[in-house]
Amino acid sequence: MRWNRILTLVALVAILIPAGGQSRKDLEAKRKANKREIEIARRILSETTSRRSESLETLTLLEQQIEQRKNLIDGLGMELTLIDAEIDVANEDIAALNREIDELKEEFSTLLYQAYKMRKKNSVLYFMLSSTSFNQAIKRMHFIRDLVSYRKKQLRLIVDKQKENSGNIFRLIRKKNSKLSLVNQRRNEMSKLEGDQEDMKNLVEVLKGKEEELKKELQEKRRIERELDKAIQRAMREEIERSKRIAETRRKDRNTRNEATDIDKVIGSNFGENKGALPWPVSYGYISEPFGKHKHPRIKNITTENNGVNIATRDGEYVKAVFEGKVSAVLQVPGMKNSVLMKHGGYYTVYANLDDVEVKSGQEVKRGERLGIVKRDARGLSEFHFEIWKGSTKLDPAPWLGRL
Repeated sequence: MRWNRILTLVALVAILIPAGGQSRKDLEAKRKANKREIEIARRILSETTSRRSESLETLTLLEQQIEQRKNLIDGLGMELTLIDAEIDVANEDIAALNREIDELKEEFSTLLYQAYKMRKKNSVLYFMLSSTSFNQAIKRMHFIRDLVSYRKKQLRLIVDKQKENSGNIFRLIRKKNSKLSLVNQRRNEMSKLEGDQEDMKNLVEVLKGKEEELKKELQEKRRIERELDKAIQRAMREEIERSKRIAETRRKDRNTRNEATDIDKVIGSNFGENKGALPWPVSYGYISEPFGKHKHPRIKNITTENNGVNIATRDGEYVKAVFEGKVSAVLQVPGMKNSVLMKHGGYYTVYANLDDVEVKSGQEVKRGERLGIVKRDARGLSEFHFEIWKGSTKLDPAPWLGRL
């Protein structure tokens, strides 16, 4: 029966855990990550809604919070299923040990009773004196010694099994307490999810009545992004021309003709090897608008388009370089205020919508070094724009960033 329980647990794990492999420890780590992301979205949402309660950005944050809460609830469900299976195995272990202890006690009782009878009738002395030879007497003495040793061993075994059982019972109590805690967490998260979904439903209805206003807002936003795009490409062309001039000068200088013709390629030249491992440009935030062109899933006739990603964060948050490189340009685009263009070998990163900038054109910057502070807009949202380019090709930054 015990092995049946263990096989059941193995089968459950095989069903619940994907090919990548997730243990209870993995699920707990995911639960903590989901809770952290929910808290980030909640805090940004609470800072934003008082000033900007009726916006697409608020809706996106709310949707992401709901998605993370669903992931958390699903993860809690998987943890509970595994704990139930572990409790079943623990109960079976305790029952099996109890049976072993009962059998050992019964056997030990029989040995004690036999020893009592032997003492009562002087059976040990009689057993030794009735030997027919000296060798037989020695053998009988060894037998009695081994019997006494066996009784002591049985007694130690009973004590050890009882200790093992006490440990199992303690672990079982911990598992049951852990299960109770997870059940309460799951119940609370489901209640919060219902509240979030009701808030989202109400917000969608409000935004549907503001469709024309939202379209105008998105058109203006897109116009500003096109201006930024033009400024970035102009700065890149100037960078290329500058590099050509430097290379030409060096080719004419015989003393340095064996040196690298473009020193900029050395700075941050291994950027492309860090996909999925780049740090976030902020220490606290959420992607509030993804890369590319998207039809809004809940509001018809609304389409968003983005050359990078927008990241909502808290007021006064510093933006940091995601990799070492050189500042190609500090740009001023109306509507985006300040933007920093950095070069990393054959790659570029763009940090737009900054209030104060702490770097200047031509400056070499290390990974994690501050570039500026996120600008808060008139309606209360602290959001900046982040892009990654490979040459003249725009890339989706999300897959390049590691976990926040």
